[in-house]
Amino acid sequence: MTCRLFIDEVGNDDTRHPGERYLSVTGIITKKVAHDRPITTEIEVLKIDLFGHNPPQWTVILHRNEIVRRVLPFDCLRDPKVNAEWERRILGLIEDLPYIAITVAIDKHAHVEKYSVWHFNPYHYCMRALIERYVLWLNRHKLTGDVVAEPRFKKVDKKLKKSFSYIYDHGTENIPAAIVQARLTSREIKFDPKALLIRPPRSMNSSNWCCRKNNLDRLLRI
Repeated sequence: MTCRLFIDEVGNDDTRHPGERYLSVTGIITKKVAHDRPITTEIEVLKIDLFGHNPPQWTVILHRNEIVRRVLPFDCLRDPKVNAEWERRILGLIEDLPYIAITVAIDKHAHVEKYSVWHFNPYHYCMRALIERYVLWLNRHKLTGDVVAEPRFKKVDKKLKKSFSYIYDHGTENIPAAIVQARLTSREIKFDPKALLIRPPRSMNSSNWCCRKNNLDRLLRI
């Protein structure tokens, strides 16, 4: 059964600005059949019920920044009753849907201080760590899968593709190329602006596996 890793970030790879110290990159692992159903179905229903989601005329994307600021179409969350229903339902989906979340966080200032002569691009460093854990998980369960990221800018996406292909071709210091190539179905990272991403709550441990055992068991059964 083919799996998929969806990648998205909070922060950026700027290492100079004093206010941009941290970057976290989250990966959502799910089987493709689970992504199509029930994950997509359940989230679509939630968006229809609360925010009037009706593509292509009115497409609602769950962007955290817009949700927090309660701007259209999330202005309805200013109503305490609607907000309570939103929180109950989204937390229920986070708890119950079949996926695993991994988050890698980096202190960019400490990274540059430690590797002053040459250092990894912070985003690529985080992606590398995610890919290693994804490949190890696939290998442990005798599965294969690909990787999808939300596009950012043409130039940085091109560099990310090159970095990903290098991992596929050469492996890492922790995983031989043969294992990477046996578990990843493509040497190309895919870009999808509509990639479905479920960000775990900030209260979840962001330095290690961010899932509960029932999510893992549910994912493996699908």
